Amino acid sequence: MQVRKRVLSLLLSALMVVTAAVPGGLGTLQVQAAEGDVVSVEFLATSDLHGQLWTTDYTADYSKMGTYKRGFIRLASYIKERRAANPNVFLGDCGDLIQGTPLTYYYAFYQQEAEDPSMKALRLLDYDMLVLGNHEFNYGMPILKKQLTDLTAASTEKESKVDVCVANYLDASTNSADAKDWKTWNGYAPYLVRNYDGVSVAIMGLGNPCISKWDVPANWQGIYFAGIEETYAHYQEELSQYDLVVIYTHNGIDGENKETLGFEDSVSDLVENSTGIDLVFTGHAHDNKDVLIENAAGEEIPVVAEFTKARVIGDVTIDYNKATGEKSYDVKRVDMENYPVDMDTAVELASYETHAWNDYMNETIGVATGDYSALNLGTAPSTFMDLVNKIQMQGAYDNDGTNTPGDTSDDTPAMLSISAPLTSGDATEIIKQGDITLGDMFKLYRFENWFYQIRMSGKEVKTWLEYAATKLKTDENGEAYVTSSDLTYYDIVYGEGFSYVLDHTKPEGSRVVSMTYNGAEVTDDQQFTVVVNNYRFNGGGGYVEYLNANGCNFVANDESRVIYSTQYDMRQGEDKGQARNLIADYIRSNKSITPVITSTWSVK
Repeated sequence: MQVRKRVLSLLLSALMVVTAAVPGGLGTLQVQAAEGDVVSVEFLATSDLHGQLWTTDYTADYSKMGTYKRGFIRLASYIKERRAANPNVFLGDCGDLIQGTPLTYYYAFYQQEAEDPSMKALRLLDYDMLVLGNHEFNYGMPILKKQLTDLTAASTEKESKVDVCVANYLDASTNSADAKDWKTWNGYAPYLVRNYDGVSVAIMGLGNPCISKWDVPANWQGIYFAGIEETYAHYQEELSQYDLVVIYTHNGIDGENKETLGFEDSVSDLVENSTGIDLVFTGHAHDNKDVLIENAAGEEIPVVAEFTKARVIGDVTIDYNKATGEKSYDVKRVDMENYPVDMDTAVELASYETHAWNDYMNETIGVATGDYSALNLGTAPSTFMDLVNKIQMQGAYDNDGTNTPGDTSDDTPAMLSISAPLTSGDATEIIKQGDITLGDMFKLYRFENWFYQIRMSGKEVKTWLEYAATKLKTDENGEAYVTSSDLTYYDIVYGEGFSYVLDHTKPEGSRVVSMTYNGAEVTDDQQFTVVVNNYRFNGGGGYVEYLNANGCNFVANDESRVIYSTQYDMRQGEDKGQARNLIADYIRSNKSITPVITSTWSVK
């Protein structure tokens, strides 16, 4: 009880300090009132909140919670201001709402009887629509269905029912690549219709069609994913009866790896090859920009991307002339960092934060005998990356032989492990000497990845490293470095007896100047067992595309390569196969961990 009181006290005092310290924000934006035949309709959009409901940086000490510059409870202030200024406001979220912080993870897996905090947040702010993102599927279908039941429950005095809208997520029992009746999954409406002072508006939600590439079938059971272009084409004539057509979608604007990933980021294609769309809000790519894209009729259509983690809100007002059909746009992306906290929303969500800290994040799971460094990631071995790769190898095989009884093919750890430095920075003490808490796991690994042990040839491993080496930059002193943005796409290969040397000064494709295993140079046809995460295995980060462009034949998600997958180990529970839980379980089982570097790779 004393800890709970301490956390609540910290929480409320931090909120009061931050609210008092932040200037009056951007002020109230002026929206032209409807005058004569002109009606102003305002569209607000959030996206990729990734669990950032509270103003807490979960990589910092709990004493600092409530002081973070980002959070949904800041967005809430702006949303309320706009609603007070303009009665004609539509509010939607473009997805990836629930995954990304220990707060939302804890309630998804450990407090399923409670109303989900992310769903409650949208209901408190009277959102009109949620479009599902790909990360909504990470926790499995039972959890997602429960969350969506919370979201779409009948309105109460304090909360409003929110519609789920994913026009291209179809009922798999009646839809396929060969035939479609366009019956939606769960019967969700493909689009919503609103009337604002005589202006009719259709708002369509389009999810990302690549879920089947990123999650196991059990996580999207019952859904057929149609492309966003074919979906809009199906409804285009039907939508033409409305004055305005607006799209909220969890698709990036223009992806670089369409051959590998399919239509993950294809909003540009959607707009360019159609007519009738007046405005698009996008998510998924974590872009912070607005662009004009010319449609098939030569009209320039605004497309707005709203960044991530509650840092920006998209705000577009369309002045529509009912007599002439003419439109004018006021397009904004409003910075929400350090915007004043809405105290009413904060009070409603406060108990979620306190419970998450008390009952989950502050649990001690082990002890570090020394500091783990993540300094100079990408240019030299580190105690931190060696730890992550060791854990991946220990987690990605059938440790006790019970997963596949009678089959010993998956009972041996992999020879190599590949991991990107998926941390929040390059801290010298990413794991500090002393007690390690469960909450620390969220600064060690940011995503809900699981792992595959697969077969790769020596040529494939070498080419993989060649692509990682393309991320190396050279400073004014001729030294190699990797930018923080590139670290997510820079992979380190680890293995006992495995070593390599990269020369960043050599031309692309010849930077791996040495690659040995047990002291002998690796041959192209040499075979390795390798641990990779699901994102890389399905083509994420461009590695598969690079391999195939450089003489390899690597099929993304190739089942014939798979020896073991942590996601399939259902006896542990679905969350147990994910990265952060593997790290936590490793620390728990060892009780104490000691920083040591065993890697011998180098960059010259």
